Amino acid sequence: MRFLTALTALFAVIALASCAGGHPAYDVDPHARPALWEIDDADGMPHGYLFGTVHLLPKGVDWRSDRLTAAMDRSDALVIEVLGADDARKLAGAFKHLAFSPGLPPVAARLPADLRDELDRAKEGIGMAGLMLNGMESWAAALTLASAQHEKLGLDRAQGVETRLQVRFAAQKKPIRGLESIDEQLGAFDRLPEPEQRRMLKDVVSDTSDVRAEFERLLRAWASGNEDVLTEASQGGMMDAPNIREAVLVARNRIWAARVDAMLKRGETPFVAVGAGHLVGPDNVREMLEAKGYRVKRVQ
Repeated sequence: MRFLTALTALFAVIALASCAGGHPAYDVDPHARPALWEIDDADGMPHGYLFGTVHLLPKGVDWRSDRLTAAMDRSDALVIEVLGADDARKLAGAFKHLAFSPGLPPVAARLPADLRDELDRAKEGIGMAGLMLNGMESWAAALTLASAQHEKLGLDRAQGVETRLQVRFAAQKKPIRGLESIDEQLGAFDRLPEPEQRRMLKDVVSDTSDVRAEFERLLRAWASGNEDVLTEASQGGMMDAPNIREAVLVARNRIWAARVDAMLKRGETPFVAVGAGHLVGPDNVREMLEAKGYRVKRVQ
């Protein structure tokens, strides 16, 4: 599912609640070596790190390495996309605050007439949320329907890379920061014009691809550090729409690069762990930092 794989590569907030699945087997190398970059100054001195993540991960995948461990030990803070994404109550509260507006037409009326049957199928598995769908703005309805597909992955956020990184840095009593708030991350969707929101909704409802197979392909690319496949996973579908791409990817990358730059200028050594889709492909955070005068080189 192109929409879901893009979310997995680009957003920490990819579901409204953690999935209590059965941890099914995935065809992914258990000895993963995902991409890691070092941020150097003009003299080649390391000042920070960029680590591409996936926000959900099966059990049994060991992504740690000596090089990665050394980078974490040399860092004085963990920087992730958003704090609180693993707090279901906090996440649901932020979603509720932004998602609902009065006087909206039914979701079915916001879709082409020939997608009514597909909408009924997409609503399967969302439970009580289906009763509230018509009151949701189009972006929120799209995310809610996508979350039903997310449930099929059978994964738990507790196995996600960021969650495990937070445990490690907390044990070392190092600070953990977010590059944006939950409201800012969801707000990237909320601020989209209605035509773009409806395109998102249409993409979710009309997509019939195998969500598990698509996610497994993303996992294998991440585990092997395959930048080309990771780029492809974060492109296409809704990301081909210029307004959507600018709002949910490029503008956020620009803000993040500025915030990382500010940390580096304060003399900090951040370990920046964000969705892999933000670090590959056009308009990525690495290139934006290089434009500010840093050298960013891949070290794993």
